[in-house]
Amino acid sequence: MGSADAPFEPQVWENEPNGAGDEPRYRPYLLIRGDKTLEEIPTALKESGREVVELVVYSTTARPDIQENIASVLSAIKSTASQTRSDGIDVQNGLYDHTAEGPDTSTPDNRPASTPVWLAFFSPSSAAFVLPYLPPHGRIFVIGETTRNWVEAQGLQADAVGAEPTALGMLAAMSKADAALGGRGSSARSP
Repeated sequence: MGSADAPFEPQVWENEPNGAGDEPRYRPYLLIRGDKTLEEIPTALKESGREVVELVVYSTTARPDIQENIASVLSAIKSTASQTRSDGIDVQNGLYDHTAEGPDTSTPDNRPASTPVWLAFFSPSSAAFVLPYLPPHGRIFVIGETTRNWVEAQGLQADAVGAEPTALGMLAAMSKADAALGGRGSSARSP
């Protein structure tokens, strides 16, 4: 029966093989996947005696213009931030510098002057593609332990991990981290 913590419904493991005679067989499993799929599912199926056929139908690649796109977004953030902030906070490459302390009374939400930007990553490959082009400021949000482990293996800190891959899960994790960290940025992302 596959590994004890395999993410399958019990009926998958309890399903009897087809056919009679000396060699009953399970129907083969066709796994249509991308090139970055974890091996957990096919391994658990194979270990439980299932035949697995894997078909890679897409490849995860960065856009050829990724550097220009990121630079454009950071420029727009920097422009917007410098137009709306009257507290003298240095905006470096579009992400706030986390050196100021105290409330920014010029903002409608009275947020700390050093409010950081959140960088949200939903997979290790997306983080790997964009991190080389981002300045070292901001807090990091990730979905799941796989992405958290990858981020931490890069020497960075995941400031928030979504308990579930939903907008509400993301918001809850970020709000909790904001409350815990206050106006400070992630110490692992300081320049």
